[in-house]
Amino acid sequence: MSQTTLAPEGTATREPSGILAFENVTRVFRTGLESHTALDDVSLTLQESQRIGIIGESGSGKSTLVRMALGLDRPTSGRVLYQGRDIHSFSQAEWLAYRRAIQWIGQDTGGAFNPRWTIRKSMMRVNTTLCGLTAKDAKDRMESLTVQMGLDAALLDRKPAALSGGQRQRFAIVRAVIPEPKVLLADEAVSALDVSVQGTVLNLLKEYCDTADCALMFVSHGLPTTAFMTHDVVVMKNGVVVEHGPTRRVLEEPEHDYTRQLVDAYTYDA
Repeated sequence: MSQTTLAPEGTATREPSGILAFENVTRVFRTGLESHTALDDVSLTLQESQRIGIIGESGSGKSTLVRMALGLDRPTSGRVLYQGRDIHSFSQAEWLAYRRAIQWIGQDTGGAFNPRWTIRKSMMRVNTTLCGLTAKDAKDRMESLTVQMGLDAALLDRKPAALSGGQRQRFAIVRAVIPEPKVLLADEAVSALDVSVQGTVLNLLKEYCDTADCALMFVSHGLPTTAFMTHDVVVMKNGVVVEHGPTRRVLEEPEHDYTRQLVDAYTYDA
């Protein structure tokens, strides 16, 4: 089955370079006479195969940035670019291709799957509708990825409520990687898990990104997990990027006062 690709058309700009970019993105929410600026002139580029962390306290704009990348919200000003093109200029076919290329893993494992369906049914729906695979290929890929994530394939025939939080989260990762995405957006993807389970999930996620050459935007409150998972880190406060650089440098030699405050709150081994 042929699939639409997202190569730039004609003279479309390639700046800023990278697979996913935010170009002077501002998002203002207005309620009556009041307004709140969730993102303020944010520019950020994610390169192919790069793992980048987004850290900051609640309300700093991290999740709004993820919603922008997913196309669930539009910038008040600025652009979100994929392979150099504004995602809001895509045709319907290009948008479907983009939804295969950009996958999301969230924090709420309880709400990640339809509670009335088995995990298998949810997985098959993704395989056949989003990926366009045949039923046989979908079944083979789903079961192979399940085993790779350290899960028993028999769990596929259970409903979400019958699984532990760690099992559901690993299945959420399986579902996200089924379309073989170019970018994974992990928004507090392990913060609700026990520490022992966190380590397993993080290792599996990191291994997948490395072997599949998949870029990762890793949104987290936690500096230890960010230090383990990422090459570079972006520090956000009140919708503004206050510091950005290689993860080790930023966490060991922070330049901004706010970054120092975050670092002082944690003991980590980068």
